Amino acid sequence: MLGGHPDLELQIEEISKQISLAPANAALYLKRGDLYRRHTQWLKSGQDFDKVRELEPGQAQIDWYEGRLEVDEGHWAEGDKLLSRFLESNETHSSAYHTRAWARWQLGRPEDAAQDYASAISYSKRPAPTLYRSLLIAQFASGGDLRAQAAVTADTGLQKFPGEASLLGLGVDLALADANVNRAADYLSTLSPGLLKLPQWTFRQAVLSCLQGDTELAVAGFESLLPAAGNRVGNRPGSWAISPELMEQLVAGADPQTCRDASINRIMALFP
Repeated sequence: MLGGHPDLELQIEEISKQISLAPANAALYLKRGDLYRRHTQWLKSGQDFDKVRELEPGQAQIDWYEGRLEVDEGHWAEGDKLLSRFLESNETHSSAYHTRAWARWQLGRPEDAAQDYASAISYSKRPAPTLYRSLLIAQFASGGDLRAQAAVTADTGLQKFPGEASLLGLGVDLALADANVNRAADYLSTLSPGLLKLPQWTFRQAVLSCLQGDTELAVAGFESLLPAAGNRVGNRPGSWAISPELMEQLVAGADPQTCRDASINRIMALFP
């Protein structure tokens, strides 16, 4: 019937049986509609939510459920509208802010997205590291005063999650983009020697050396990441996000501005 998620299928089947016995129970349609959403059965999910509106026009949660469905489908403006209406009377709903932030980011509104990510963190009992990472990216994309806040976000997130590698990496990239060598060095000092040998960290160490004026060490690091015979890192498909062309440019001209630009480009590559 439905492939890939047997536990969801069983739940859907069970609720469908309950609906057959109580066809006017809006709560059952709401629950099944959300299960269909999680199962990426968009049409069936929407049909169940339509039924909820038919049975209970004033249903308090339906804007949240439908708004999340619209965002999952990539209907960013529709999702933003529904979630905004829901948040008018549910001002502390962390997940709704998080979901709307993603819609607003996709709509090219990074400042609004940053505000929503900050609200999601503020109202969450246990904010996940990805929220801090998303907030930092949105702040960077916004520019101006919000970009200046990105470093604070990195520090705050890493105080809560000191071992979170993706957040730490983004914090290092931001410090390098701002030419803040002390901050970048402090972040890198928290990593184990084994992790520092991974290509993404080798690259960041090379950029740091470049900004510190040690061109020879920087070039050696960049060269180790070039595709070449016997180069394990360079020959592993999909293992590295920096193009060989940019790496060759860094090898040829490892000056501070070029190295800063490479770090900025790494962050900008995360933009939609």
